[in-house]
Amino acid sequence: MLMLISMSATCLLIQCCLQEMINERDKLIGSKNEAVAVVQKKFKKELEERDFELKRTQQVLFDMEKTLSSVQNNWKQEKERLNAEIQAHAARCSVLQEKASRLDDIQNDLDSQQKEFTEKEAQMIEKSKNQINKLKTQFQNKLKSLKEKHNEELAAAVSSRTM
Repeated sequence: MLMLISMSATCLLIQCCLQEMINERDKLIGSKNEAVAVVQKKFKKELEERDFELKRTQQVLFDMEKTLSSVQNNWKQEKERLNAEIQAHAARCSVLQEKASRLDDIQNDLDSQQKEFTEKEAQMIEKSKNQINKLKTQFQNKLKSLKEKHNEELAAAVSSRTM
């Protein structure tokens, strides 16, 4: 019996030790559960903050994309307007170059005609001078001849009167 009591006491002691170990284990598990809950709460909060930041960033990106799209459309329209303006100026420039070329051709023709006119004028002046000199010479000869004839007639009239 003693042994039984001793066994019973040992059992009680073991049971007590086991209960203490179970209590400590439960405390440890409770502490671990609390730590896990704190970490979970922390992670959950971090995830919520990241999710909020991602949504905010996503909205900013969407807004930026809209703005960029609008700016790109404006640039495209401005580019098309400027290209059209460039084409209009290029066409006008081409027309002006053609006109300038035609004016150069006309100027060259006028210069050639003026040169020809000047040459013909010089020839006509020279020819006129020659004709004037020829007529002058003929007139002087005729005048001389008429003077001589007049003088002869005068001399004949004077001589017939004196006789």
